[in-house]
Amino acid sequence: MWASKARLVELAGNVDGIDTAKLRSCLDAGTNAAKVDTGETQATKAGVNSTPSVFVNGVLTGDYSAATVSAAIDRALK
Repeated sequence: MWASKARLVELAGNVDGIDTAKLRSCLDAGTNAAKVDTGETQATKAGVNSTPSVFVNGVLTGDYSAATVSAAIDRALK
């Protein structure tokens, strides 16, 4: 997993305005871990294996280029 607690705190340290001590505390508490796990499970079941991922009417478009998303929208409108 690329998103270890240490890696998230490290990345957050490069963003102005993020209190890394508070972030570390939240991650250690695990308060929202179940919500994250549920979201990850739902995404995996839906076929998501990368971000960003785009769905049109519940169908994964495959990529997020303007041409692909536009074509998916056109198909959905037919």
